[in-house]
Amino acid sequence: MWIAIIVGVLVVCCGGGGIAAYVVYDKAQDTASQLEDDLNNIIASASAQANPPAAKITVVAPATLAGRKPVTDAELKTLAETMKSGFQAAVPAASNAVAGFYGDAAKKDLVMIFAASARMGDPEKELDDAFKGMATSGLTATGIAEVPAGPLGGTAKCGSATAEGVPMAICAWADSGSLGMVVWYFKTVGEVKAELIEVRGQIEQKS
Repeated sequence: MWIAIIVGVLVVCCGGGGIAAYVVYDKAQDTASQLEDDLNNIIASASAQANPPAAKITVVAPATLAGRKPVTDAELKTLAETMKSGFQAAVPAASNAVAGFYGDAAKKDLVMIFAASARMGDPEKELDDAFKGMATSGLTATGIAEVPAGPLGGTAKCGSATAEGVPMAICAWADSGSLGMVVWYFKTVGEVKAELIEVRGQIEQKS
């Protein structure tokens, strides 16, 4: 459910060859209290039940994401920082969190990332809860199906959604020490699911 905060308060509006992203403040206020409780409960419960992961797991915002540069749009950069700081404040059980936008919206190649490192007792359950929680925020992912998680292990799933008429492919992963989500705007799951392994490998670090 904690991931739903990120998607639930983000609206992407296309027009005039450009893109504007902004927080839907009314919706955020309506759901913030409930979702913040969910955040603390889910992460705290998962961390309490989990054994320490065999490897140290952290998450980073890569310098580039599958060849895409970070966006330069001031609104999107501010939104990413707001997502990151908001999650860190709401969920102290997470050791760190990252958020960011990459690509070029004018070319319909925009990607949002959000990930946090925290011990997970039941990664598959946490992943399922994340997708289910989207409905609470008014954004429902459909066609959710398991996809290859890659060499980092754990479990990964992808689904489709639409916001303000913009199609989105939403993929997320969970393992013993992290949860993460990647949102490709203007794309379908079929177009991007093979890229998830590469993108995740640039965000999640094990040592």
